[in-house]
Amino acid sequence: MKYANPQLSAMTGYPLESLLNHPFLNHVDEKDREKVLQTYSRRLSGETVQKNYEVKIRDRLGRRIETETHASLISYEGRPASLVLLRDITQRKQAQEALLKSSRMEVTATLAGGIAHDFNNLMVGILGYAELLRMEFQNQPDIIRMLDRVIQSAERAGELSQQMLSYARGGRYHPQEIDLNFVVMETIRQRAKSFPDGIRLESKLSPDLPFLIADPVQISEVIIGLLSNAVEALSEGGRITIETSRGEENGSPSENLPPDLGQHLVLTVADNGCGMDHEILSRIFEPFFTTKFQGRGLGLAAVYGIVKNHGGEISVDSEKGQGTSFKVYLPLGNS
Repeated sequence: MKYANPQLSAMTGYPLESLLNHPFLNHVDEKDREKVLQTYSRRLSGETVQKNYEVKIRDRLGRRIETETHASLISYEGRPASLVLLRDITQRKQAQEALLKSSRMEVTATLAGGIAHDFNNLMVGILGYAELLRMEFQNQPDIIRMLDRVIQSAERAGELSQQMLSYARGGRYHPQEIDLNFVVMETIRQRAKSFPDGIRLESKLSPDLPFLIADPVQISEVIIGLLSNAVEALSEGGRITIETSRGEENGSPSENLPPDLGQHLVLTVADNGCGMDHEILSRIFEPFFTTKFQGRGLGLAAVYGIVKNHGGEISVDSEKGQGTSFKVYLPLGNS
């Protein structure tokens, strides 16, 4: 680069002097470098090439910036060169992605709800007939053992349908006044025994939190789902931190919470495990989406559905190799 303005310095975090006399390509995301090179080469050869296109660049901290790029071929000191104008469209792209994701999740939730209701009705019939057969053959142990396996499998299938209903926001919902800290402590007490060796659980619960109007069983399921995800991320051991706090009414600017959320409590579950990349993060709440973790099933999708069922919000922040943090925002005024 022979020239760069202060806006590029502000966008990338690099001092102006460090930008000059270094290839622009150094700042382009690796996945887009070939596209930039080919576009420049085609323009240099005289082809008519689209002047506006999107390019990802990296700032000084390695964060990705989505840009709309306008490039023109010019002559500089008697040699061909490119005049490149960059416009940061990161927020616009994030808003578009969030809208598409929300629409996709709503369609999937509707489909999951319909399937779950039909599936649950089928399981009720199977369980009923299995129980009748068990009574009929109560003096035949071999048949009883086989029927017990049928009943256990049907019950597990019923649990799956309840998870699907939770994701679809159509599950059983019994709101009452609850102490969030008590629900967290009880859930930890029940689940911590099953944690593998090498995993340390720390709790930081804010005292004197106001009561919450919520379903204690479903909130416990949210905690279990987030803890299970954290355990999966800590295959070689590590730390899980669970926190409760009272959130700011409109949230901090970085949280980007809806204005109608109002007063709320915040539940945070964080781990220092393997973390996730952007592609996985964008699909993390989709039902049955699988990463390298096995058996994720509807865990996080059910968490998402339960939180939405309570009028709340959930966010996730993660980086590869740096761990993951989930934040659940539960409104105090929900009833």
